[in-house]
Amino acid sequence: MRIILCFALGLGVSVAALSALAQGTQSTQETYQTAETLRKSASSDAELRRSLEIHQKLFEQGEKKSLLRIAQVQLELGEYSKAATAFEIAANSGSGFARFLLAKNHATGAFDTFSNRDLGLGMLQDMAQSETPDRAQMALADLYASGNGGTPEQAFELYKTLGKNGSARALWRTGQYLLDGKIVDANPMASANAFQAAAEGGFDYALIGLSRAQITLGDFEGAKQSLDQAVDKGVKNAEAERAMAHFQGKLGTWSDKALGRSGVIALAHSGDTSAASVVLRNHERRSTRMNDANVSQIVQALEGKMQSGDRKATSVLARAYLKLRPFIRNARAKHATLVEEHLFNLPKTQRMAERISAEYDFANHARSARKMTEILKSSSGEAYTKAALRLRGIEKTSYVYLLQSEMRDLGAYSGSISGKMTRSTINAIFAYCKAQNIFDTCKHGPVTYESSLLISKAIGEEKRIRMLEASKN
Repeated sequence: MRIILCFALGLGVSVAALSALAQGTQSTQETYQTAETLRKSASSDAELRRSLEIHQKLFEQGEKKSLLRIAQVQLELGEYSKAATAFEIAANSGSGFARFLLAKNHATGAFDTFSNRDLGLGMLQDMAQSETPDRAQMALADLYASGNGGTPEQAFELYKTLGKNGSARALWRTGQYLLDGKIVDANPMASANAFQAAAEGGFDYALIGLSRAQITLGDFEGAKQSLDQAVDKGVKNAEAERAMAHFQGKLGTWSDKALGRSGVIALAHSGDTSAASVVLRNHERRSTRMNDANVSQIVQALEGKMQSGDRKATSVLARAYLKLRPFIRNARAKHATLVEEHLFNLPKTQRMAERISAEYDFANHARSARKMTEILKSSSGEAYTKAALRLRGIEKTSYVYLLQSEMRDLGAYSGSISGKMTRSTINAIFAYCKAQNIFDTCKHGPVTYESSLLISKAIGEEKRIRMLEASKN
């Protein structure tokens, strides 16, 4: 009880609630709320497991809605098989939200190797045709936007439809498409209108997009007002966005460069992860370096946040340790420690790449090539792509060694695995590129960044499909 009390008080769970829980005098609803407070505010696995224990007891006592919470906690803890089963049971018991989450988690691969993307996609598509389709259509739009199960163009059409139906978030996404002009023709005015409608609909983050559209339109006063409003509302990253806009002169005559510069640096020094990311990334190039920024102070502030489980701080530090070694004492050792102790605070798709950077031995490239290839045997999808590209950036010979090994496993190469770009290796890579319809890029060089990106994506996807099929057997 004493241990539970220590961390639960920090989460806002009252002494009275804990005492009642321990003595068994809480009502079912009160116990449920205690478990939910623990779940929503948890900053460690121990806190999540305490919530899980309470919900499991509640479910055993007949509280059906705890089953969905059990599934959510298990997913957060990385217990993917158990989570998938719990979501399925909850869905079969009549919970429409559980069915939606089951479909979404399968479609997005949230269940890791236990995910069935096709099943999830099909379920969402069925839901999108129901009487209440908006939630499923939004999930499909997000999937299509990343090229999963559909195209970005299809995503845009769905976002437009949902926006017309009143979805503020869909209006925000519509504004993004219209502003960047990558999928549809850029239309800053229409983009600004969409962002404005999203903000008026309660999606405050759209104010940042609105300011960007207004800058594009030359409405600098309006952009300044939008940024000021975003800051006043406490929108995430708004202070850093406003400071950078001033610093970079994006607000025309309304810009205050000195104010912007000092604002960004002050935020970075205080541990604001967005501002720290901006300052540290600028520090990577001499031409954009903010020499009055104290890199050590920024890194120290981020390290404190990383120790408390801040995921974005961990990601920013992982990059800084690699890119800013001349400015960070013991950067290589710190990166190795980050990988050893905080790897799971990084996005899943980034973890393997950081392992490659941490474990590559520059004193023995041949041994490292073998080791990195062995490490990546268990990787697939986007995580594999990022890790393979990281290896290429470290040492191209080791990357070729990896390619030879992976292509041989896929039946696309039968030569020796040496790391040497032999004629048989080039021929095999070109043949593979033709089979994957990426030869127009590969023909300019099989290990250029553009070619490596497409080849690694193709291999990663093939491996993902094979691993999925293997897990079903």
